[in-house]
Amino acid sequence: MEEINFEDFLRVQIRTGTILEATLNTKAQNPAYILRIDFGPLGIKTSSAQIIENYQPDELVG
Repeated sequence: MEEINFEDFLRVQIRTGTILEATLNTKAQNPAYILRIDFGPLGIKTSSAQIIENYQPDELVG
């Protein structure tokens, strides 16, 4: 994994959101969920997370 220096880290935007929906991503090579995440003013975004071994979908929503 590539590392960045501290100055570059300060420019990174780290945001939090609320997971609205978590469904199984049947097209992924490795087991994963498709997440719909509400980032408020930025809108609703879709992401994928390989966290099936750790969480059930209903544990992620909210």
